[in-house]
Amino acid sequence: MRTMYDSVTPTNIPVWARMVAGYVNGRYKWSDAAWARFPNAVKVGISVRSYWYEGHVLDVEPGDATPAEAPEWANIRRVAGVDPTIYCNRSTLPLVQEAFRSAGIKQPNYWIATASKQPVLYPGAVAAQYWLDVQPQGFPGTVDISIVDDYWPSVDPAPSGGGEGTGGDEPSPKFEEDDMVMQPKYYGPVKDGGVAFDTLIHDGLVDSVLNVVLLSSNDKPLFFGNPAPDAPVFCYGPRGGLGGGDSTVSEEIDPDHNRRKILRNSPGQYFIPKGTTSVAFSYSTNGNFALQIVPKV
Repeated sequence: MRTMYDSVTPTNIPVWARMVAGYVNGRYKWSDAAWARFPNAVKVGISVRSYWYEGHVLDVEPGDATPAEAPEWANIRRVAGVDPTIYCNRSTLPLVQEAFRSAGIKQPNYWIATASKQPVLYPGAVAAQYWLDVQPQGFPGTVDISIVDDYWPSVDPAPSGGGEGTGGDEPSPKFEEDDMVMQPKYYGPVKDGGVAFDTLIHDGLVDSVLNVVLLSSNDKPLFFGNPAPDAPVFCYGPRGGLGGGDSTVSEEIDPDHNRRKILRNSPGQYFIPKGTTSVAFSYSTNGNFALQIVPKV
């Protein structure tokens, strides 16, 4: 699975995003410069009107295309060699499906807005938009976040050996995610105010950055640092992991002066030096946050 970001304002999406969706027409059409901000990203083009025959996706929602208009747009895109996708929410999906059945036109791929706050694909869909208008900590503005199948027809190169839609062969390695980029891992509330533990595995091949992202301004996770005593691991701290993340604030050191176990509540970016193979930590939160390791640029 992959994570994709979309927004009416391209600059709201971090340049490190590995997959982005933007508008190819309409009021919020992305400029060439906007697309160029993401040189390493898989790009998905969205059309907002059925009479504009471009892009991978037709946006079916109030103010844009209607369910009844979707089949003709999809049919014309197929003639142009594109395997079309329709974006809609769960309540509109049956109307779109019925429009295709009534027109006698093959069903398209679907990108479904679920707003579930859970990175789970909607059954039969290639993508699910599960966070809407959220401003993660460190992002300049609001974005939508989607979970995406490993293969999206026409967005990704065709799998080796052929096949149509998501039922084809396994995707070719040439368009798999960069092995040095970890997909965001999402965390939710810890029951009864308790403490949870986790470890992120990393290849350690290059200097990297750990992005700690809050999924709303009200989410305040408290990180308790690294519970594992042995290097090479990363610990939260003002130095971002160097020297085990030593704290320079005396009251943050635990009574045993274990400088590898400090209290931090600091979402943002933390440097992870080359050779670090795991990120071990404990945390407590009543909100939602995400962690992602990306190469330092």
